[in-house]
Amino acid sequence: MRLYILVIFIMLFSSVVFSQQEKCVFFKLVNTSIKNENLNLKMSIENTGDTSLIVYKPSLEAICLSILKVSLIDIESGEIYDVFPCEEVIDLDGIKVNYKDFICLNSHEIFAVNLSFSLNDIVPYLMKNKKYSIRSKFLLSGVDFYPKKEGLVQSDLISNKLPIFY
Repeated sequence: MRLYILVIFIMLFSSVVFSQQEKCVFFKLVNTSIKNENLNLKMSIENTGDTSLIVYKPSLEAICLSILKVSLIDIESGEIYDVFPCEEVIDLDGIKVNYKDFICLNSHEIFAVNLSFSLNDIVPYLMKNKKYSIRSKFLLSGVDFYPKKEGLVQSDLISNKLPIFY
């Protein structure tokens, strides 16, 4: 009976710790604009927890590795447009991601990055004079990070949506 209670306590404690860890990281689109036939994004990752975290940095390469996904949704029709500035699709299963593209975020620290894409990198091409909603996803759960480190964020992160007019 004591063993049963101990197992239940450990399972509850583990799930609380895991759910709190996921809530410690916020992935946010700060602002967007379209200028000179380029889509400009500012995104941030914030550590709201009390311990340091290791986070993969959003980059153009992360899109080619299918770790970062940026999508625009036509507000009227619901059609989805994906940003893909890559020459080829890289098979993530065959790659071990190392730590050169990571940052350590201390408690309550924010990392912000600006990314710019040609409108020609959006598939299918955007229609002019339309309103879109833009969202980004950081797909970290399926990545084979090597070597594993404590504090590494390995859960998927979904940003807020921002409106944009083209």
